Amino acid sequence: MPKPLGSAPRLITNLCDEHDGFRDENQRASPMKKRWISWCALGVAVIVVAVMIEPTRIVRGWLRGEQFFAGRPSSYWSHEIRDQHPEGRFANAVGLVLGNEPDPAAVPMLIELLEDENDEVRYVACNALAANGPSAQRAVPVLLKMLRHSNLFYRRNSAHALAAIGPMRRP
Repeated sequence: MPKPLGSAPRLITNLCDEHDGFRDENQRASPMKKRWISWCALGVAVIVVAVMIEPTRIVRGWLRGEQFFAGRPSSYWSHEIRDQHPEGRFANAVGLVLGNEPDPAAVPMLIELLEDENDEVRYVACNALAANGPSAQRAVPVLLKMLRHSNLFYRRNSAHALAAIGPMRRP
């Protein structure tokens, strides 16, 4: 048998009373939860800021899957090349990347720098690959791709690096 209409308001009142009792219990735990949430949010914010301003860019490079050389990701080397003093910029930058002697371990990172948006970084990467000579054979496909670029300087720099690397060896 259907309930009379007069009972609906009582039902709503009962539900609200039950809900208010439930809310009171949550409010007792609320300051603790708020404190915990605020500490977690602060921790996340500190981690994000630390990753963003980290001068070595190691965490960011690791998260992006960049190539590493001398314990630093390619984004670090790209940034260092861009920040070199204008006088003697290119010679200093190649020395910065390779140190005193060419290092074949730098080749994967230099290949990644060939695709940087900055022209100076690409130039330094080409010169560093040229300094590595035949040990930079892995860079040949990317350098060949650069030979087809519309920019004359990209083509010139890649031709210089290819000439220094020498003919491709077959396995």
